[in-house]
Amino acid sequence: MRHHRFINMGKLAADHSGSQNEMAKLHQACKDWGFFQLINHGTTIVIEKMKLVMEDFFKLPLQQKTAYALPNDSITIFSYFCSNIMLLLYFLKRLAFLVCMTLFKLIGANLGVDPDKLLQKVIGLTPQSDATGLTLLIQVNDVQSLQIKKSNTWLHIKPIPGAIIINIGDIMIMSNGEYSSNEHRAIVDFCKERLSIAAFHRTNFIAKVVGPLVDLVKEIGAQYNTIETEGLLRPYLSSKLDGKSLLDHMRINK
Repeated sequence: MRHHRFINMGKLAADHSGSQNEMAKLHQACKDWGFFQLINHGTTIVIEKMKLVMEDFFKLPLQQKTAYALPNDSITIFSYFCSNIMLLLYFLKRLAFLVCMTLFKLIGANLGVDPDKLLQKVIGLTPQSDATGLTLLIQVNDVQSLQIKKSNTWLHIKPIPGAIIINIGDIMIMSNGEYSSNEHRAIVDFCKERLSIAAFHRTNFIAKVVGPLVDLVKEIGAQYNTIETEGLLRPYLSSKLDGKSLLDHMRINK
């Protein structure tokens, strides 16, 4: 079932006649779900080529794939290279970065804060953890395994072909609770493997701290603690959440 919003990035342009309505849809999707699917984002060609590279790799015999396996303590992201994968990764990273920057500016505008203040809190793309400002997820095949939890019920996300699934992550903290960040999980399909590409736009480590934006705490006070970036990531990386959302650990009135 399609229990989430679809946002047309082309309509978010300020000079588009439908920009006001699309901005309202974006705001409501962030407020109610913390997830949405982004279409008309301008990265389709690179994404489709990257999908082919992934599918070709996973079709290799197990022995060949095992040769590229990395030790658990490795900080290397991957060790498989084909003739064009580095070029594709470069373009995918740049395009994902531009998509994220555009979304951060629009989210800042919807929250009524200076977009530059939001941008100062986030930087870079890195595949490290879900404790991120924005997560971009691209479904490679048609296996439906991603679910989000809404009103204590797990709901399937059915990807639109070519869409990017966006999870706003700890933007909920920066928005002082104005936006949501619902729990999510991937379930196993015992008949077919799930292939996906994820890009994580993380909290800016240079900023050192994560917390509500100052402009958003004046009326109702801070709903979340401000902590060092390391303190935000440590519970997630150490797997000590005890079934609770990572962001629940930062809430002042739990």
